[in-house]
Amino acid sequence: MDSVNDQIVKKYLKGLGMVVFFVGLILIQNILSRREKLRLFELEERQRAAKQALREALPAGTGDTIDLGVLTVAGGLLQSEGIVDGVAWDLLAPGESGSPSEMLLLVVDPDGEGVSAVATSLHVLRTFRQRRAAGCPSDFLSELTALGQAALTIPLTRPLHLWLLRLDLQSGAIEGVCSPMGAAWVLHPRAADRSAPPPLLELTETPLCSMEETPPGLVGPLFGFRGELPPGALLCGLFTGAGRPTQKRDTDGHALAEHLVRTRRSKTELGAVAAAASGWARGRLIPGKGDVLVLLAARSLPPST
Repeated sequence: MDSVNDQIVKKYLKGLGMVVFFVGLILIQNILSRREKLRLFELEERQRAAKQALREALPAGTGDTIDLGVLTVAGGLLQSEGIVDGVAWDLLAPGESGSPSEMLLLVVDPDGEGVSAVATSLHVLRTFRQRRAAGCPSDFLSELTALGQAALTIPLTRPLHLWLLRLDLQSGAIEGVCSPMGAAWVLHPRAADRSAPPPLLELTETPLCSMEETPPGLVGPLFGFRGELPPGALLCGLFTGAGRPTQKRDTDGHALAEHLVRTRRSKTELGAVAAAASGWARGRLIPGKGDVLVLLAARSLPPST
């Protein structure tokens, strides 16, 4: 029976070896899977921290309103559900902007996503404010060149989409410059016929710089735009991390205007209107899950009106 016993022992050893092999394989897979989950948790935590840092750098939170006397401003930023996108905005009130009667609005969106995009946005916003505090030239070309150079100082950064607006609070005159990013309209007061939709006017754009002439660090071509915000009118801007909506700007503008009119009947605070509009635009107008920013600026009517 010695040969039979040897064969039995070999079978047992072979079976034991197979058990040890598969148990070890399962343990290794669990360890690797746990490490991958920890890396994902760490990445999600970094994304949450980056989004929080970006929200804290904004001049007002979503749902808040900035009162400038004759003008109230609000921004509704709905951030992406997954990886951070990097859309941000800033406002310089009269005095901060270098002029006693002018307000500056800036919207930036690095051409990319992730923590590096957030670092680019934060650095550009910081540079924008530091230039005003230092009394640097405020003409558009100098501003664009400086902000483009600031974006290039961040490692792994990509070109920057930019929208910069100057508004005179006394006359309502609007002028600005932008790269291919978003769109803005002026929603005029409702006419005497309440059944008619409120007049909507898109800011007039003219080519400013070609792709080759665009300052380094910015996405070209650049456009200049002009318009007027009369008393009682509402300036509304729609910006996304996906860039400028090129084919449906008129349709999107009228749809957004109708939504704003309906929302303002039930919400008195402009910040609440902007927050609701960003969520509505994500569901109705903007494909994908990127950042959505709705900027609103309402000019009040004269006291005698």
